[in-house]
Amino acid sequence: TEFGAPRYLTGLESETYVLDGDRLFPNAIRTQLEPRLPGPRADWVRQTEDDHDLIIRHGSAPDQYCWEARDTKGNRRFYGGEPDGLGGCRRNESAILTAEPTGAPGGGRGDYHWALTYVVDISGNTMRYSYDELTGVQIGRLGSAAIGVSLYLRHVVYTGFNDAAMDRTAYRVSFLRDGNIAGDPLPNPSSLTRRSDIMVDASAGAPMVTRDLLREVKVEYLPAGYYDDPRTEQARLVKGWILEYDITSHLDKSLLTHVGQNRASNQRVTQTHQAR
Repeated sequence: TEFGAPRYLTGLESETYVLDGDRLFPNAIRTQLEPRLPGPRADWVRQTEDDHDLIIRHGSAPDQYCWEARDTKGNRRFYGGEPDGLGGCRRNESAILTAEPTGAPGGGRGDYHWALTYVVDISGNTMRYSYDELTGVQIGRLGSAAIGVSLYLRHVVYTGFNDAAMDRTAYRVSFLRDGNIAGDPLPNPSSLTRRSDIMVDASAGAPMVTRDLLREVKVEYLPAGYYDDPRTEQARLVKGWILEYDITSHLDKSLLTHVGQNRASNQRVTQTHQAR
């Protein structure tokens, strides 16, 4: 990174954090590092402050944190977890990437990516985000080491409520990709040609790899019976989109070429838009 990979020192604040692209302060860009104290910390601000969010880091160690941001309208966003009902944050390990010890004296394991997992507004309406986390991912083309990790958004469910008895979300958005390890099969997956422009980011001390392309997006309605017995009451497709790419560019870049729109009742493509 600009100031080096984090060391995850157990006794000192040795990391510099970024939220939505904005560097946070306090940070580790200093000669004398601050001591790391247990428990929540809420004195974080953006280095260039425009939003005036209350930013809270929950947890006591570099491999135990999750984050909360509260805006001036009362909306709360959780990264790497969700509310625990006691004013804290319960970690969601599937939305967090953790690096092994770097070998720095006094260092240990540390988290370096917390994905957005939960949003609740002042009225209690919620949105939840779930992810596919992959390990042992090949970091390049054929013959390269399989030491990378990947994190892909899988589902967004919305129109929920922060009450266990009432929290039956009515809509779900699903994102299907090349690998598609946890959802419905893609149409003709054997016909897909994988991308050449694999992206690798090792700025946190561990290679984060993006190998898959987004292939399909589905918006589904979840009726009440879906929660009682999903075997008899299925999710109903509202609309969806299929994405096609040109990956034969002489620059080895994946270019979006077509977007096909699906309609309800699982009809196939009814409209196609070509990118020029």
